[in-house]
Amino acid sequence: MKKVLLAFLIATVSVTSIQAKRVKTRIKEYTVQSGDTLFTIARKHHTTTEEVRKSNSLERDQLIRIGQLLRVPTNTYFPKPSANHAQTKKQKVSRKSNKRAKKGKVSYIIAKGDTLFIIARKHHTTTQEVREANGMERNALIRVGQVITVPINTYFPDSDTKQKKIAQKTVKKGKVTYTIAKGDTLFTIARKHHTTTKELREANGMDRNVLIRVGQAITVPTNTYFPEGAPKAKSVVAKKKEENKGIYAVQSGDTLFSIAKKNHVTLKEIMALNEIKAGSVIRVGQKLRVSKKRTFIASAKSVKKIKTVLKTYKVRRGDTLSKIAKRNHTTVKKLRALNKLKRRSRLKIGAVLAVGEVKVKKQKPQHYRVRRGDTLWLIAKKHHTTVKKLRALNKLSKRSKLHRGMVLAVDGKIKENSKKATKQRIAKRKTSKRTKIASRSHSRKSSNRRLSDAMALLNGKGSRSSRGGSQVIRTAKRYLGRRYVWGAVGPSRFDCSGFTQYVIRKSKGVRLPRVSRKQAYYGKYISRGNLRAGDLIFFDTSRRRRGYVNHVGIYIGSNKFIHASSAKHRVVISSLNRPFYNARFKWGRRVN
Repeated sequence: MKKVLLAFLIATVSVTSIQAKRVKTRIKEYTVQSGDTLFTIARKHHTTTEEVRKSNSLERDQLIRIGQLLRVPTNTYFPKPSANHAQTKKQKVSRKSNKRAKKGKVSYIIAKGDTLFIIARKHHTTTQEVREANGMERNALIRVGQVITVPINTYFPDSDTKQKKIAQKTVKKGKVTYTIAKGDTLFTIARKHHTTTKELREANGMDRNVLIRVGQAITVPTNTYFPEGAPKAKSVVAKKKEENKGIYAVQSGDTLFSIAKKNHVTLKEIMALNEIKAGSVIRVGQKLRVSKKRTFIASAKSVKKIKTVLKTYKVRRGDTLSKIAKRNHTTVKKLRALNKLKRRSRLKIGAVLAVGEVKVKKQKPQHYRVRRGDTLWLIAKKHHTTVKKLRALNKLSKRSKLHRGMVLAVDGKIKENSKKATKQRIAKRKTSKRTKIASRSHSRKSSNRRLSDAMALLNGKGSRSSRGGSQVIRTAKRYLGRRYVWGAVGPSRFDCSGFTQYVIRKSKGVRLPRVSRKQAYYGKYISRGNLRAGDLIFFDTSRRRRGYVNHVGIYIGSNKFIHASSAKHRVVISSLNRPFYNARFKWGRRVN
C-alpha cells in the first residue's frame, strides 16, 4: 500500500514539474493604456482579474486610470477551448453529412408562431421552394393546423458557396489597427473591413455588451467575410446579355411609354410582344421583351455608308495655282495631278478645278409626317431646305394642300424622267378631277343627310347617334353643381370617372369600367376633329405629363364638355379651348 502511495506522489510531482518547465509564472509591471480594462489586461497576460486585483490590492469596484502602473502575474490561467471551437468541429461534421443528406418531401402541420421562413430553415430548404411545393402566392397567409408539403435538405446556409471561396482566395487576410471615430459601431467597422462583429470582439477580448468610445484603438481582422458573395462584374455581364437578347427589367418610375422610347420601339410593339392589355399595371423588377431581334436598331449599319466626293473650285480673275492650293489647304503638285495640268498650261477664268476629295456619309432619304398646323414653309425651315425643293421631291403643285398624317420626303435626290414625269402629272390631274367630283357629290349627300337629320329632330325622330348624344347630355346636365368627392360614384356626389360611368349607364344602359384609364380604351377611338356630342374625352392632367390618362369628361359640342372637376370641387361645364385642357387633351371614345 505504501509503495502505491509513493508511486502516485512521484507521478503528481513529475506532472507539476513538467508544467512548471513549460510555463514560467512571474509578476510583470504594466502601464495602463487608453481602452484598457482589468479583463483585457488579464487576458493579455494569461491570468484572471481577481489575481490582478489581489496583487495590486484593488477593490472590486475600483477604477483604473491611464498611465497607472500595475503588477500583473503572468501565465497563471489558460482558459479551456471554448464552446465555439467545439461548435466549429460539429459544423464541419454537419457539412460533410449535408452532402450525404437525402433530399425529399414531408408533410408538416403548422403550429402557433410558425412562419414560412422558420419552417424552411427547420427542414433545410428555402421559402420559395416551400411556396412552389404548395402552389402558394408570394403574399399568401398560413394558418394554425394547416397541413403543407415541405421539401427537405435542399439548402444549407452554413455551407460556403464556390463564389465566396473564389472571392476570398483573391483577397489577402490580415489585421489592422483602427482608431474609433464619431458615429462608429462595431457593425460598421466590421463591414468596412470585410469581417464580422464576433471576430472583432474575439480579436480585442471584448464582451458582448461592451461599449466603445471615440479615440479608442482596436485591432480589426480584414477580409474574412464577404456578404455580397460573387464579384459585381458578373451581374454587369448578365445585364448586358439580357440587353442583347432584347429583355428589359422594369425600374422605379418606368412606364410602358418611357420603356418604348428608351428601347427604340413603339408602345403597340411592347404590348404585343409581352401580351399586355391596355390599362394593365407593370411592377418594378418585371422583365419585358422589347425587341424580337438581338439588336434594337439594325438599320443603323446600313445608313452609315461612306462615299468620297470631289471638292471643286471655280477659277476667278487673278487666281494662280499656288493661291488656289493655299486657300484649299493642298499643294500645287496635287492640284496638277488631280486636274492633269502641265507646267505651261494656263488657267481660264470660270474653269472648274478639282481641289480634293471629301468623305460624305450616304444616308437614306428622310421623311416627315405632317401634323396639325404645318405648312410647307414651316417643314422646309425645320429641315434646313427650301419650299421649291420640297415640292420637287414630293411632286406637289402650288395648289396642292397638305393633310394631317401625310408623309413627305424632306431629303434626297430629285429624279425627273421627262416622259414619266409628264405621264404622272397627267394621271394626277385626272385623279384630282375625279376626287373633286366625288367630293362634291359626297358633300351634297352629307348636306342632304344633315337636312334629313334636322327634319327628323323637328318631327321627334332623330338618328341613333344624335338621339343617344342628346340623351347623354340631358342626363349629365341634371347633375350640374353636384359635389366632387374622390372615389364617389353618385348620385349625390361624384369623381370624374364615377360621373361618366353613372351618366352613360343611366342614358345608354352601358356599364363602363370604374377608372378613367380603363374607360380610355372602351368604345371606338375618336380624334379631336371628329368629336360629337355625347362622346367621352380624356386628359393627362398630371404635373409632369407622364403620358397616361387620369381625367375624363363628356363632350357637349361647341368645344365644351361637362365633367366632375377636382379643382372646382363640383360638376361643371368647361371649354376645351382653355390652354390647360387644350394642351392636355389625349383622345375621345364613342360608346354605342
